Amino acid sequence: MKAYERAGFRAAGTLREAGYWLGQVCDELVMDALARDFTGPSAVRALVDPERG
Repeated sequence: MKAYERAGFRAAGTLREAGYWLGQVCDELVMDALARDFTGPSAVRALVDPERG
């Protein structure tokens, strides 16, 4: 979860008792990120089209 947060993702919700961990029922956390949350240059665009990066 911390790695996702450092990458810019945020918690979007919890799916209660939606999964299993070590044979036990557990909740699943849903995380998301929106393009508008990332205002800097695009690393992907720079690789695909260096002039627009």
